[in-house]
Amino acid sequence: MGDKPLIVCTDDEAAIFVAEEAAVLREYFTLADVPPGLPRLVSSKHGLQELCLRYDVPTPRTSFPSTVEELDKVLSRTHFPVVVKNVDPWERRTHPTVLSSTVVESARDLMLLAAKWEEPFGCLVQEYLPKEHSTDWIVQGYYGEHTQLAITARKLWAWPPFTGQTAYARLEANSDLAKRALSFCEQIGYRGIFDVDFRVDSREAVPYLLDFNPRIGAPFCLFENDAGIDAARAMHLDLSGRKVPDGHQRNGERLIVEPLAFAARAAYRRAVELPTVSTMENGPVRFAWFAKDDPLPFVAMVLRQLWWSIRARTPLRGLRGKDGQKQFQT
Repeated sequence: MGDKPLIVCTDDEAAIFVAEEAAVLREYFTLADVPPGLPRLVSSKHGLQELCLRYDVPTPRTSFPSTVEELDKVLSRTHFPVVVKNVDPWERRTHPTVLSSTVVESARDLMLLAAKWEEPFGCLVQEYLPKEHSTDWIVQGYYGEHTQLAITARKLWAWPPFTGQTAYARLEANSDLAKRALSFCEQIGYRGIFDVDFRVDSREAVPYLLDFNPRIGAPFCLFENDAGIDAARAMHLDLSGRKVPDGHQRNGERLIVEPLAFAARAAYRRAVELPTVSTMENGPVRFAWFAKDDPLPFVAMVLRQLWWSIRARTPLRGLRGKDGQKQFQT
């Protein structure tokens, strides 16, 4: 794009920074025209909840207690199990209340967990949609002034199981969810690449919006239509003033994220109560890391996993930084 490269954000923090500093960055980079405060709002669970309620988009019932006293009041109107999540993605690296989304089975377990938290809490308590009655979906695409793209996939395995990152997914057309994702972008005035998670409760046939990520998703290589267009290519063509080729949703192609799928496999094989996976189990497979013509990333990934496994088994007692403060304790 001449002397103005296109920025494609790969995490929420980057998307927030780029949007809020767009007045300066636009002199040097090509950017989608997103309202400056919107990525921070949709990345926050509290902000996303407000937007869903404002535009009548189904989302699980959620409470945001910040003290033990407020949590105690929440318990009186809460049905268990529930999910506990960090409210803001930028807190998960520095001051996480929970390490990842955590399913809590009872009020007693929740209070025991909360006893370890510092006030004010940075977490939420959310209605849990049972995995035995639900299916998980990802919609990834691009919303621009002249181009809209939405591609859907079933999220079959996650790590940690049922609540975490995509470990195994399959392209599967769901025009209703694609329309809902694009409609939500239009309602809130969002422009750019998006990655949205839905959980569909089969008991009521209601698709609940769980997460809206204002950036490209990690498994984006799967989300490509039959014209070879994914979210990054759609944004590049649109913002450079070129026509985006028409294409249709592909079905059946699968993505396996090797280290996460290896870890998740046993948990999902035991979960016999899950809804039956539909017909397209024999579609072509993409691997996140392995490729015959470029094996080095896979080798690097394996070595890194081995290194972290060894470190995880090695106690770090009283390791101190330059300022003399203890940094790790296991």
